[in-house]
Amino acid sequence: MTEPISWSVRARNLPEHARNPIHTDEGGRAAGFDAALVAGVTVYA
Repeated sequence: MTEPISWSVRARNLPEHARNPIHTDEGGRAAGFDAALVAGVTVYA
């Protein structure tokens, strides 16, 4: 069996997306969800 390869990533929550109302419970419900959506991240590997 071979050894696993080590790697890492860096995730960032982009501030230009953080103010989107979908990330609040009210905005999420208005879009048809049960609550807020968790903000996405940009991944750089």
